[in-house]
Amino acid sequence: MGWGTRAGVTIGVVLALTGGYLVADAVDVVPGMFTTAPPPREPAPFPDPPGAVAAPPLVTGLPPLDDTASVPEDATVQDLTDALVADQRLGPRVGALVVDAATGETLGSAGATTGHVPASTLKVLTAAAALTSPGPDATLPTRAVLDGLDTVVLVGGGDMMLAAGEGDPTAVDGHAGLADLAAQVAGELRLTGRTTITLQLDDTLFTGPAVAPSVFPGNVTAGYVAPVAALAVDVARLEDEEYAPRAPDPAMAAAEAFVQALAAEGVTVSGDPVRAPHRRTRAWSARSSPRR
Repeated sequence: MGWGTRAGVTIGVVLALTGGYLVADAVDVVPGMFTTAPPPREPAPFPDPPGAVAAPPLVTGLPPLDDTASVPEDATVQDLTDALVADQRLGPRVGALVVDAATGETLGSAGATTGHVPASTLKVLTAAAALTSPGPDATLPTRAVLDGLDTVVLVGGGDMMLAAGEGDPTAVDGHAGLADLAAQVAGELRLTGRTTITLQLDDTLFTGPAVAPSVFPGNVTAGYVAPVAALAVDVARLEDEEYAPRAPDPAMAAAEAFVQALAAEGVTVSGDPVRAPHRRTRAWSARSSPRR
C-alpha cells in the first residue's frame, strides 16, 4: 500500500471517528458542545412572599387646593383652632398645632408647649420600629409541641391575630389559623393511632402585667385595649365588632379554641388545658405574616 493510500485511509478513519463522536455528542452520550435536546424552558418567575398582595391604588381624599384660593388670616386660623380645642366632645386634654406646609409658619396653636399622651398616631412609630427590627419578613410562629407520648403543648410566639378556623394568606388578622395547626397535629397523631391527648399551654414568651397600670380600666372593658398575650384569637375579641369586649385571659381562650379545632379533626383533649412550659420533642407551627 502506497503512502497516498495509507494517508487516505488514515484521514477516512479520523473523519469517521470525528463524525461518530459528533453524533454521540449530539445525542448527549458523550460530553461536548452539541445537542439535539430541546432548549430548556424559561424559568418560573420568582415567587412573591407568602401573603403578599398588590396594594390598591391610592385614592385622593381631598381635591387639590385652587391656586387662586385666598390665604386665611392668621387670626382666623387661631380662632378656628381655639374653637376646636374648646369642643367638649374632644375631652379636657387637647392640643393643636396648625402649620403652613409650604413655609413652616405656625398659623394657630393651643397647648403647643404642654405634654400630651399620643393618640393613634403612635401606630406610625410602632410600624416604623417593626419594619426596622425585626423586619418586614419576620413571622410570629404559633407552635404545637409533642411532649412525651400523649401531651401536646401549645406554644405562643406573639401572634394575637390568629384565626380560630383556617388561616387566610391574604389577611393580616387571621393570616394563620388554629384549624390549620390542628390538622397538622391530627395528621401526625393518626400515624401512631392516638386520638386522645392532654393539652398544655406555654405562654411564657412575655412577662409582666398584661395591661399597663397606666391604662384606664374602662378602655379595656370597652375593648379599646386588649391584654397583651403570647397568643390570641382575633386580638382576644369576644364579639365580631371592632371595639368588642376582650377575653381576660387571651392565651387560655386561644387554647380552648384549639381544643375545638382538634375535636373537629377527631382528636379528643382529655381534661382542660393547663399552663406548663414545654420540652421540645416534635413541633408543628402556624406562622403569621409580617404586619403589612
